[in-house]
Amino acid sequence: MQQRISEASYWGWLVLISVVGTALRLWDLDGISIWGDEVFGAREAINVYRLDIIPVFEGLLGHIAVLLGLLASGAELQSVDPSDFGSFRDAGITPSALRLAPALIGSLTVPVAAAMSRRFVGVRQSLVLAALLAIAPWHLYWSQGGRFYAIQFLFFVVTFILYFEATEDQSLKKLAVAMFFFVCAFNVQYTSFVFAFIIAADWLISRLTSSPVHLSAKAFAIIGFAIACCVAMPLLLLFKVDTYFASHFEVVGNPPWHIAFAIIALVHPAVALTAIVSGSIRDALPARNRIYLLLGAFLPIFVMSTLSFRSYSGSRYAFVCLFPMLALSAAGLVRLYDVMTPRVRRLAAILPFLLVFGIYLLVDLNYFTFNRGFRPQWTTAADLVRSQYRPGEKVAVSLRHLGLYLLDDLGDEVVIGTYEIEEQDAGVWVISTRDHSSSLLEESALHRKDWVQSFPTFYIVPRHEIDVWYRPSAAEPRPTLEPHL
Repeated sequence: MQQRISEASYWGWLVLISVVGTALRLWDLDGISIWGDEVFGAREAINVYRLDIIPVFEGLLGHIAVLLGLLASGAELQSVDPSDFGSFRDAGITPSALRLAPALIGSLTVPVAAAMSRRFVGVRQSLVLAALLAIAPWHLYWSQGGRFYAIQFLFFVVTFILYFEATEDQSLKKLAVAMFFFVCAFNVQYTSFVFAFIIAADWLISRLTSSPVHLSAKAFAIIGFAIACCVAMPLLLLFKVDTYFASHFEVVGNPPWHIAFAIIALVHPAVALTAIVSGSIRDALPARNRIYLLLGAFLPIFVMSTLSFRSYSGSRYAFVCLFPMLALSAAGLVRLYDVMTPRVRRLAAILPFLLVFGIYLLVDLNYFTFNRGFRPQWTTAADLVRSQYRPGEKVAVSLRHLGLYLLDDLGDEVVIGTYEIEEQDAGVWVISTRDHSSSLLEESALHRKDWVQSFPTFYIVPRHEIDVWYRPSAAEPRPTLEPHL
């Protein structure tokens, strides 16, 4: 027998969960190391401020959100040159300012996703979904990143739920709103096109069931118009960048199995397994709900893994799969609780909840303490080099734009790219990612070098470790530093 929850209790719990989620997302925004794409995000926000739209049309809505966060934080963008990375910090473009809008959007997503999911997955299930999303490490990660993934996630959640309800209710108005948010999600990040595959798969699979999805001619027209709008967006870039499409297919990214493994690891295997089990339990959710959620959970993983055969693809491009994963997990946990409650003590019935939530909370603890946001420790490495730097030396950074931002006090004549090391005869500090360090060691650029420190971070691939090297001139001694633990 299913237990009920009163409206007052529901909204009380949702407010409490939302407050916790907001507190986590606003916690220590400046303390987490900034990384290369966030500095590019600042540049793109400045371009929007200057109304130079075409170069940043992909992700425009996300850049506008970051811009609003910068302005709300008091950043002075009037005279900032978007190509002068060394001037950003003086203008008030700090990590916390860059991350303010994504953090607030990520916080808003928790109650919005829960409230919209009440009918979709159930009332109690939507509360469990909210609690999982509030502490989900992957969502926390992108809510604390000065990029556009948090707003893409919000748009995708609204699209995903509204489309389902529109097809269930045969409502053209809901479908139109769903497709509007689909176009918005696509503008923020073009990988949102995966929702078109979800629509197609959902419609085709329903043909094999006793309750097929009925789409009228007008519904097909609305969906077709939305897809046409999405297709038109990248075409606009051809007027500015004629190599746009080629650039996406010239570099092959990680192998497909690695992409799939990384996504499951970021969702967390325990949650992914719970989602799979829930999807196989007939009475956890109605059949179409389960199939639709399974498509939303695993089709993005399949598509992004497949794309890596011919183009660059990363785990973050399947970030949207987290919502249906959590929705399935919430439905499964609630159903398991209902089955266990009459047979065992209530404490035993909530053990699955404690296990899943406990795992997420332990990862969050690791996120905020030992691993400092799961980011490459560029800021710590730059601070180390600044403390040891002597006039006349150079600092070579594998991401020069990031080096100019972090070491703005040294100037752009001191901060160089690692490709320029060979031309320098003086002492040179080197800050680079682990994979770039490996390639440098094979070249003559570091034929005289001393390892100084390595700053590891927990992530899926080792290249996110940051190495600091020092190449002395012939007469210079090796710097003496304590190893980083």
